[in-house]
This record gives sequence, C-alpha cells and structure tokens, in this order.
Amino acid sequence: STAPAMAKRYYFHKRTWINDADHIGLALLTIPQAQAVASLIALSGGTMMSGDRLYALDAARLDILKKVFPTYGEAARPLDLFEKAFPEIFALPISRDFGVWWLVGYFNWDEGAEVDREFDVSRLGLATPKPYLVHTFWTQRFLTAAAGKVQLQFPPSSVHLLAIHEARGVPQLLGTDRHYTQGALELAQVHWDATHQTL
Repeated sequence: STAPAMAKRYYFHKRTWINDADHIGLALLTIPQAQAVASLIALSGGTMMSGDRLYALDAARLDILKKVFPTYGEAARPLDLFEKAFPEIFALPISRDFGVWWLVGYFNWDEGAEVDREFDVSRLGLATPKPYLVHTFWTQRFLTAAAGKVQLQFPPSSVHLLAIHEARGVPQLLGTDRHYTQGALELAQVHWDATHQTL
C-alpha cells in the first residue's frame, strides 16, 4: 500500500511537508522484499526510521538498512502513475559536482511470479541514440542498454535499483555498494585525469 500512496503525493515533498512514507520494517521479509521496501522508502526522499529492533536484525537485513541511510532528500517521480494502480517505476535525477545520472527504482510487486521486463531510457527524456551505462545496486551488476533499452529479470516482490549514466568514452564511475544513490552521498569527488590516465 505504500507505493501508490507515495506515488500520488510525491510532489508535496518540500512544498507542503517532508515525506513520511512509512517506517522500514525488514525482519519479517525475504531479502528481495526487504530490498524493495528499503528502496521505496528511501526514494520517497523524506523521513526514514527503522521499524525493527536493530539488535534482532540478522546481518543481511541490517546491511540493507545501512545502505539506505541517510536519505538523499529528494523525492523520486513515479513514471507510470497514471498507467497502473501500483506504480512500478520511480525515477530520481542525481546531480553532483562530478556528474549527473538517473536513479531508477523498478519494482515487481507480484508476490508469486518471476517476471522479465524492459526499461527504455527514453522514459527519462533521454535521447536513445546515445550510449548509456547501467549499474544495478542490489545485485552489483553492469548491464548494457542496447538501443536505449535494458532487459531486467525480477524475482517475486523485488526491485532493481538502477544507476543510469551517459557513456563518456573514458573510464568513469558507474556505481558503488555503499549507498542506494550509488555515489551521491558517499563520494566527494570523481575525476578522470587524461594526462596521467588515472581515475
């Protein structure tokens, strides 16, 4: 129920209130479900608090919790708000001194089915003839965006948290395993030094 409620009210964030989508309760969830819940609350950009006894969380779920704190502070926009009762695609532009990229949370809300889906970067307003590089946060995988389309496989009740970068033609950072934004808060600077061939 959090996804449609958050999707319908994302634009109130920092205008009428600070979003408070829900507490993050992971203890009773599978790992894919825990990643999905943590990602959704983090993408709200607002207040985040744990709903679990932290000392009772196992290492895997505690690690998920640590990776979504602190919040980036901006609310992701649901791209399919008027298409589905339970929006599945939330997009957040990230802008830092050293680069800009898109963070996309793509969810499979079906609790019983594995699904294959395609994400087209044109949904972000990006020009598809350009090459894009995609990194998935929870699985730590590099994906190709052939003709601007990314092929994704989802376990039941899961999420792909994608960092989408325009290819620069030089070595570049695509993501991290530290924070869900994949670089926005945990990195101070990233620079390619062409003279010394050093990132």
